[in-house]
Amino acid sequence: MIPVDDPVDIASEDDRRWFEEHPQETWRIREIIAGEFGPCQPKALHVLVMQIEPGIRMRGPIFPWGTN
Repeated sequence: MIPVDDPVDIASEDDRRWFEEHPQETWRIREIIAGEFGPCQPKALHVLVMQIEPGIRMRGPIFPWGTN
């Protein structure tokens, strides 16, 4: 059986690479990766990722106007 990558790991690796390629940036907005927030996927289309320092990031979903 081929192991399936964890969406959290995929998102984290994508963010890590992006910040390595853009060292002057401290934040980015990207499309959400299905499953990166667990089984209760928010109704968000994008994620705000902030790099606190290299290797330490926080992220949160961005909800469209008019959604709860």
